[in-house]
Amino acid sequence: MLSDTSDEKTDDDMQVGTSVEAAILEGKLILPLTYRFLNDDDRISKILNATWLAIYKEKGAYHIGKVAYKITEEAEEPCSGLPTETIEPDKNVLAYVDLKSLKTGLLDSIAFNERIIQPDSPFKFSYNGHVYELKANGKYFRDVDDTSSEHYSLNLYKDGKYVRNLIKQSEYNDTFTAIKLMADFDGDKEPDFLISSPRHYEEERYLLILSGQHDVFEGNMVFDC
Repeated sequence: MLSDTSDEKTDDDMQVGTSVEAAILEGKLILPLTYRFLNDDDRISKILNATWLAIYKEKGAYHIGKVAYKITEEAEEPCSGLPTETIEPDKNVLAYVDLKSLKTGLLDSIAFNERIIQPDSPFKFSYNGHVYELKANGKYFRDVDDTSSEHYSLNLYKDGKYVRNLIKQSEYNDTFTAIKLMADFDGDKEPDFLISSPRHYEEERYLLILSGQHDVFEGNMVFDC
């Protein structure tokens, strides 16, 4: 669940940020993975089509554009006993996206050294003449098995002013929240985020957070056995 951490914001923060909780929207983000299905209507091939754009990496740079793929089928997955469809892209695709607000072409991506923003290690970066900062609080991710329900929250600041909460999550089972890509996906000169945040070690889950959209787009796949 994503929400604003209003108890952590100052009066100045509220002048810039928003206190309205963001919704998590499904069906607009698909990861290039293997998907189980029960009925024909559940097939991933019924959703993904040639109109979807891909966020992909090529020759060390990130792009948004059309990327061809094929879908292979397995009659019975050994683990679940269900039939599956697997998306096999022609390029190194992070995710397929069905959003008209995305701007195609080479992405103006932002370099970062640490994928995980820990509560005691905020991350500052400059972008288009402004200084941004990612600040985390709550849960500290460690290299040990961890199934605690302590929440993790990640907030974005611009020139010292609170902008928005990127994620607030309390469900972690040997998993962690990590940045996959920071770039301007929608061409508004503001940073956007692709974040990995599975709730269980048998789940792949990405969140796409756009500066021009209040709500958050989710793509996930569960491979529990």
